[in-house]
Amino acid sequence: METKQPKWKQVGTIGDINFVQHDGGPVFVDETGVYCPELEYVQNMPEGDAYVYRICLDPLKLSPAGKLIPANFDETWPYPVEHYTEWFDRDIDRVAGSIGIDRAEFVSALISDNPMARASAYEALAQYHGWENFDSYPLHFKTEAELEARYENHPSIGQE
Repeated sequence: METKQPKWKQVGTIGDINFVQHDGGPVFVDETGVYCPELEYVQNMPEGDAYVYRICLDPLKLSPAGKLIPANFDETWPYPVEHYTEWFDRDIDRVAGSIGIDRAEFVSALISDNPMARASAYEALAQYHGWENFDSYPLHFKTEAELEARYENHPSIGQE
């Protein structure tokens, strides 16, 4: 049985354009259409090292009760819809407020088909809740040179 491997294509960047030095990162979509878009976010630390978090930009939708649930949920799933409410749904108002928008605008970004809109919303969620809640095993780079090597072919590296 053959499994399709992803073919990642960068569709944009969030945060600083020179994310290796100033936090941010690329957003990727899988050109095969099998995997959901992903955000790779570089978080520089005061000690000089950096962490790279990679998170799936899961597509979401609203339940009849207005809660965020997986976009692929349907009534054949074994539990009632409320069992599938996303863990961060309870804090959506606070997260939206922390970036200066209302709930409706924030939810609109999370349920959008646009990977860049979802990336911005997931970035806000991760900034609010902590990146480790979205990627428990980030890559750890001890030097800027190691981090630059990961992104050596990225067009923004070296730009200020």
